[in-house]
Amino acid sequence: MSPRSANQELLHRWAVAAFGIPLAVWVVWEGGWTLAAVLAVAAGLSARETFALAELRGLKPFGGLGVGAASALVLVAGAAPSFSEAAPLQWGLVSGLVILSLILALFLRWPGGSPLGGAAVTLLGSLYPGACLSFGVFLRHLPPRGGESLAGTGWEGALPLLAVLAVTWTGDALALFLGRRFGRKKLLPQVSPHKTVVGSFASLAGSLLLGGVLGWAVLRFHPSPSASILLGALLGLLLSLGAQLGDLAESALKREAGVKDSGRLLPGHGGALDRFDALLVNFPLAFLFFVALEFFG
Repeated sequence: MSPRSANQELLHRWAVAAFGIPLAVWVVWEGGWTLAAVLAVAAGLSARETFALAELRGLKPFGGLGVGAASALVLVAGAAPSFSEAAPLQWGLVSGLVILSLILALFLRWPGGSPLGGAAVTLLGSLYPGACLSFGVFLRHLPPRGGESLAGTGWEGALPLLAVLAVTWTGDALALFLGRRFGRKKLLPQVSPHKTVVGSFASLAGSLLLGGVLGWAVLRFHPSPSASILLGALLGLLLSLGAQLGDLAESALKREAGVKDSGRLLPGHGGALDRFDALLVNFPLAFLFFVALEFFG
């Protein structure tokens, strides 16, 4: 990438961030159907981009079915923001998706249209964004201590999800800027040619530090009595590792398809899948973290 192109991409990133971060904070604050609707759209767009990557490799998923299922998984979470209530409905949806994919593969892909590949990619493309982004809704509506309510109103409900977004995006920014400035040795060049070892460690250090700060200044207001600087730092470390794994996993999909970005939705950021790849891992990971705190605290 030429210096001029790199500078243009950087400007685009700053412009998107200046608009997107306040919008994200408002959406998280609102929670409920506002959050579920935004994440459902993101899940549908990400599913469509996943299917487009598969089609570049000659596979033929059932795109309309998969996009609808990905969005529906998040909307189910919006209707029942408790994981225990949503899980049976989501599993019913997934079971229906499996059956419909197999039926469509039988009648529309057999014998020469790779029925196995079509059905498998439909499931992956739906569950990858749909199931994972639904945990963003579950995070926003974690029950307060003792489980008295699922309302998750005000800062008490918004803080866990905002903390995940802050740590994830801070680590990503540090990896990008410091990796480009000081990085020489590539992390996994066969998967992602631009990610560096310096960028990876910058993400780990920054996320760990920010997590510790949040553990002291913010997460202690969360209902979990065991919130602390140490646990905040641990959350930051886990989220950095999760974000980098999610980023590399998506890079592998793009690498196989032979493209740089999954789409062109956001200037400087690529497609929806490029923007949400880290959160696809970190939403479920953070949910498990907070549930474990409540269980063992």
